[in-house]
Amino acid sequence: YPNFTGVLQTTSSVFIDPDTGYFYVSGQHDNGTDSRLLRSVDGGATWSTLASFAGEDSGSATAIKVIDGKIYLGNQAGLRISADGGASWTRYCQTGCANMVFASNEVQDILVEEGTIYVGLLNSMSYSPNNGANWYTPADLNNTNPIHRMSYGNNTLYAAQSMVVDGFW
Repeated sequence: YPNFTGVLQTTSSVFIDPDTGYFYVSGQHDNGTDSRLLRSVDGGATWSTLASFAGEDSGSATAIKVIDGKIYLGNQAGLRISADGGASWTRYCQTGCANMVFASNEVQDILVEEGTIYVGLLNSMSYSPNNGANWYTPADLNNTNPIHRMSYGNNTLYAAQSMVVDGFW
């Protein structure tokens, strides 16, 4: 088991990149004031910090994905994307960010398929067909429950919710 003593107090999300085998883990730092995104390139023997978020950004990642070399990280403050291995991040959020139209900041899941970014949120979903330049919420989506997981197949987006009433659509 990896030893996060002195690094993470809690772990909130884990992702293994199927292309590289790198491990990504997010959690609250032991100091309790910020959250961290860590990466291991050697199966968990050693870890490096890719990002540290504090203040309104301090929530641990609820979703991590690495697709075509880009790191996608979502938490209760929105979505961040890094195209340079975590050295810099572009932030997409509801408040304080001009290019964000999410109905909720809290990201539950991230899916990137055929050039479109899909984000499952606490009370809806949003998508961007152009790498985050514009964001949309499906007009026919009447949803107030979290979109926890999404999958794409046969030109169809599938989304799972936590409420049995709405369920899977």
